Amino acid sequence: MTTSRQNELQNEIGGFIAGQIANAESPQAAKLAYAIKKAIVEFKEEGGENEGSFSVNSTYEDGDFEAEVDFKPNYNMTVMYEDEVETVSRLYALTWDEELCRLAGLMISEGWVEGDPQ
Repeated sequence: MTTSRQNELQNEIGGFIAGQIANAESPQAAKLAYAIKKAIVEFKEEGGENEGSFSVNSTYEDGDFEAEVDFKPNYNMTVMYEDEVETVSRLYALTWDEELCRLAGLMISEGWVEGDPQ
């Protein structure tokens, strides 16, 4: 790989990471993270169990986010973690808000939210 191509890749990766950080700290990411957290609470209240994976689906309409989650690989959603027991256990226990914000920022920046939250 040439030096110019290496520099180009480093710049692309740096831009991607910076975009994720900015999106994770945005008001939209905070709103989506809240919707995901609410969906986790509902999932647990309905008897949903932690099977070691985390899947999420979200929509944005009229200024509001809605989310649904599953704690197994659900390929009708975006599978965020598969067979990541420690990470998923913290999400299931609702003890890792920073990761929810990071995931929300990633979902927004990658266009994985139905609707246009931007």
